[in-house]
This record gives sequence, structure tokens and C-alpha cells, in this order.
Amino acid sequence: MPPGDPKRSRPDFPVALTASFATCSVCCMMSHERVASEEELRAFRAITDGRDDMVRRARTAGVSKNRIHVLSGIARTTVDRILKEKD
Repeated sequence: MPPGDPKRSRPDFPVALTASFATCSVCCMMSHERVASEEELRAFRAITDGRDDMVRRARTAGVSKNRIHVLSGIARTTVDRILKEKD
């Protein structure tokens, strides 16, 4: 079919995006990115939920505060705070 034929089921390409189509696409992408980010945050929370108890167990087992800090990557001040909270 020749370009511009009214029997064509789709428009000729390239087609300029209309403002409403572009906005919809951006909204959909942001929504997808938001959902993915929220899922990532939930996964992070699931991993870190037991952090404080893990630090306390390690200290009770005789692991030094500095070693807990080095192995876990938790700031030394945070390790101190976690251990102080239980006292």
C-alpha cells in the first residue's frame, strides 16, 4: 500500500510523539521505576531486619567491637549504639 493510503491500519513512520503520548510513557516508566525501587527497599529491609540481634550475638560470642565493624561494614558508632541499647 502506498504511504498515506487510508486503508493502512497504522500511521506512516516516523510519527511525531504527541504530548499526551510522551507524558503517558514517562509516567509509565516512572511508575515502573518506583515499583522496582520499592521492591529493592523491601528486599534490603528483609536482609537487615536482624542486624542488631546479629551484632549482639557476635559480641556475646566474644567477637570484638572492631571486628564486628570490619566484617559487617556497620559503622563503629552504630555497633556501639546497638550494644548500648540492650544494656
